[in-house]
Amino acid sequence: MNRRFAIHFAILVLSLTFTMGAAPQTSGQYTTNGNGGAVDVGIWTMPYSDANGSIDGVNDWAYYGMNYLPLENWSIVPGSPWPKAPYISGTYEQYNSNNTTAIDLELTAMAAAQIDFVVIDLTNDIAGNIQAGTSSSDGVVLSATTIAGEVAKWNANNGIPAGTGNNWKIKYAIAVSTQASNGNVEQLSQGVYQGFYTNGTFGGSNYYTINGEGLLVFLGGPGSGSGSSFCSGTCTYAADFYFGSAAAQGGGSWGWIPDSAGTQTDPAGLVEQVSAGWFNYHVNSAAWVPRNDGNFYANNWNVVFNNTKPRIVFLTALDDWQEAQALWIADTTSPQYIPTNQTNIFQSGDTSGGGARMPEVWTMPDQFVHNDGYWNYTTAAISYMRGNTSTAPSLPQLSPNLAVTGTATSSGTPVWPPSNAIDGNPLSAYSSERHTSANSTEWVKIHLPSNPTFNTVVLMGRPDIANCFPVSFEIQVWDGSQWLTRVQETNFPQPSVPGEPIAFTWGFSDQTTDVRILATQLGEGNTGGYYLQLGEFMVLDEGSTATAPVFANWGFEAPALGGPNYQYNPTGAGWTFTGYAGVQEAGSAGGSYFPPQGIQTGFLQATGSISQSITLPAGTYCIRFLAAQRTTAGGAQGISVTFDSTNIGTFNPVNSSGSFTPYVTNSFTSSGGSHTITFTGTDYGGGDDTAFIDEIQIFNQ
Repeated sequence: MNRRFAIHFAILVLSLTFTMGAAPQTSGQYTTNGNGGAVDVGIWTMPYSDANGSIDGVNDWAYYGMNYLPLENWSIVPGSPWPKAPYISGTYEQYNSNNTTAIDLELTAMAAAQIDFVVIDLTNDIAGNIQAGTSSSDGVVLSATTIAGEVAKWNANNGIPAGTGNNWKIKYAIAVSTQASNGNVEQLSQGVYQGFYTNGTFGGSNYYTINGEGLLVFLGGPGSGSGSSFCSGTCTYAADFYFGSAAAQGGGSWGWIPDSAGTQTDPAGLVEQVSAGWFNYHVNSAAWVPRNDGNFYANNWNVVFNNTKPRIVFLTALDDWQEAQALWIADTTSPQYIPTNQTNIFQSGDTSGGGARMPEVWTMPDQFVHNDGYWNYTTAAISYMRGNTSTAPSLPQLSPNLAVTGTATSSGTPVWPPSNAIDGNPLSAYSSERHTSANSTEWVKIHLPSNPTFNTVVLMGRPDIANCFPVSFEIQVWDGSQWLTRVQETNFPQPSVPGEPIAFTWGFSDQTTDVRILATQLGEGNTGGYYLQLGEFMVLDEGSTATAPVFANWGFEAPALGGPNYQYNPTGAGWTFTGYAGVQEAGSAGGSYFPPQGIQTGFLQATGSISQSITLPAGTYCIRFLAAQRTTAGGAQGISVTFDSTNIGTFNPVNSSGSFTPYVTNSFTSSGGSHTITFTGTDYGGGDDTAFIDEIQIFNQ
């Protein structure tokens, strides 16, 4: 049996018997009405309507081009074989946020994850409508009152249905914006105070408080602290609130837009924002922050784990499908709508339905799509932070790509060489010659040394356009005398995202030296003609997929340099820098090309070194990283990698072209515990020689 798009059903820990472990260290200057833990967890939620909804008179999903399909109408499947948690059965569909069934299921999921409060986004609504509450003419405000009402029912009845929540309470707060409402701070405070905070049905103890004041989050200002400090003139209502500021990411920010540096500690000890990524489909007002196979999210949580805990960890977001921050379970592989203007941004003149394709499907480091990957990681991270489990959360990891050790050949006269498909760099690609008919045959074969065992092939299309992926093809292995078909596909759809990794596995392992893809129907190019084109042809043994730890700041995006600069020996960045080593942004005087991930890299000059201690469970591992040579000055530089004091690879010199090239160390074995990984410049050319390093990852073998 072959598997593609590896879309997993959700596994959700729904045990509501909560055991608070040893309280983590945190700031004691803030009191809240959460569930009594040392750290509260909050999360944003956004009201949307479907085609039949009445929230704002339009279909928000189509208007904003939100092509996600969230998991809805889910329930527990009795008799699940999973030892840790039951299967969830449901439908992937777009929903109306005013639907109480959808709200109640969200509350169930949040309570299971031990989330203390939810912030309802009313940043696009005016003060008068917010004040009107249940009498508002604004459908989004009405949806917010429905959410608040279900929160009150949950708290009054210990869950929905009654008794299912096992005393875990959920509070709510409101987020507003002076920019959208044309109202001042006092007017907005009055609106929330009268429309929500003091509402007789869902206000009072259901509203989240900090130091006895209701939390009121402002998008774009005015600041964080007691509301009486941030209004001029009359402060009757502002004085009842504790203001949180949500603008750009930073220490003490409540959101909204993260940056590539990720989560930052709050000097005041109150709140740290943890985000999975960001992209605004409707208004491309800030730089895209990619999820990078979940590593951005995991690294942000590592900031929380590895520092003094704040009073509040704030997640963005449960269901922000418009700005690509959602964490809830969703199908991201459905065909994506692309507007007639052929851009990723909806424009007012586009009458074809509005919308944009998603910049990323939800792959994890194992290169499979995991619908439930972000929510599962969220629940595991919260449990670990609270001390309910001693096991740190981890992402599904990719087995070592056996293809990078092989050689590739192809049929015909290729336009781009087949070696590009096995170089570990998805930005290069193989292309067959041009054909005038789709019904043409092309193949790519990989010869593997040392007769390895494998059971999975991952194919990636060309990285720039979603064309020329094979339509009908077979994946075959050589048994010494003939080709055996392991995967057979007919009329396979073109990928929705350029370069999207698509995994095919056949459920058992083969041990052989040769594997190939045989395509008998080709995809059409964007200028005519038919080709077989592959960004990567990966060969994996998915029998060895035990998770491995993640390096903190694996892409050197912290500290954020804020421009084309460099810094020797920065601190607080997860790594220890010694000698002539540090962090630089592409375009700096160092002269590096832009890396595949983010905009910053580490650098090793002369004999400088970069090291990090990491806890490794007993097992065998290897390390993969990208490196590039400085080409603007100095000589050739090499890199030596050590596991504690044992050398596991020396690369003398690294690629001299200046482009980033993947390198993989020799395998090494950990008996468990903490170990130090060190990257040291070999000073190969002598004198002023520099190499750049990025995307340091560790894999099980």
